[in-house]
Amino acid sequence: PSFCKVGMGFNDKIDWDAKGFVAVYDSVHLLANLTFADIYVDEAHHPLPSGLPEGTDLYRFSATHRVDVDFQYTMGQAVEDGVLCDYDVIIPIVTPGLTQACLAEMVRKQAGHFRRVLAYCNSIVEAKR
Repeated sequence: PSFCKVGMGFNDKIDWDAKGFVAVYDSVHLLANLTFADIYVDEAHHPLPSGLPEGTDLYRFSATHRVDVDFQYTMGQAVEDGVLCDYDVIIPIVTPGLTQACLAEMVRKQAGHFRRVLAYCNSIVEAKR
């Protein structure tokens, strides 16, 4: 199916005829005039965004629910089932102000160890550097 992204950098390109939409919290209100059969909300332990479109069914996903859950599927089970690939979690200790240099040095020293690298940043400004 063809999905349309809705969020920063994509809001001026919304394909209203798309089969589905993937929206970020701050932009989902742009879809408020649509009605959906199913709505899937990630990080649903946070309050739902204002302007959330209407849907027949609402599915909430979270790793930190504060209420009883309907379904549990662990990351370990997902790896065993082949849904996720096995992975290493590496938490580097970085020097304040030298984040990129520290991360780059870690990746360089471990060349060949990483197939893919995912780095989480504290802000958009930090990620762009």
